[in-house]
Amino acid sequence: MKLSAKSLNTVTRFLIGDGWPEDGERLSPRRTLTGITEFFHDFGERDLHPASGAPSRYNYALEKLRKFNGTQTMQDIVVRMLEDLWSEQDIDKEHAGAYLNDFLRRDGYEITIEKRYIRMVGDRADTEPYFSIRPLGAA
Repeated sequence: MKLSAKSLNTVTRFLIGDGWPEDGERLSPRRTLTGITEFFHDFGERDLHPASGAPSRYNYALEKLRKFNGTQTMQDIVVRMLEDLWSEQDIDKEHAGAYLNDFLRRDGYEITIEKRYIRMVGDRADTEPYFSIRPLGAA
C-alpha cells in the first residue's frame, strides 16, 4: 500500500490521535510516545525512547510510516489502527473510517467494514464487524 504525502500526514495524525476535522469530533485515541512506540513493536520495530531527547510523537510516527509506505505492512498498520477503535466507546467507527477514506481513495484504496462470522445462535448467524482495505481497481 503506497500512500501520498497528504494521506501519510492524515494517517500519522490519526495514529497519534491529533488533527480532527473542523467539527472537532474525536476520531481516534490519543497515543503517547510510548504508546506509539509499542504500537510499532507489533510490526517488528524495537525502538526504545529515553525519558528526554525523544522525537515528537508526530515526527516519530511519520518516520515509521514512511519506512513502511509502499509495503503490505502499511496496509496492516492502517487496519490495526482502525481495529483499535472497537474498544473506544465515544468514537464513531464508521465516521472515522469515512474520514480516512476521503484521503485513501485518492491513492486508490478504500476502507470497508465487513462482518466476520462467529457462530450460529438459533437460526441466525452471530457476527462481529471488522475493518478491511481493498484496492479500488479490484473486482
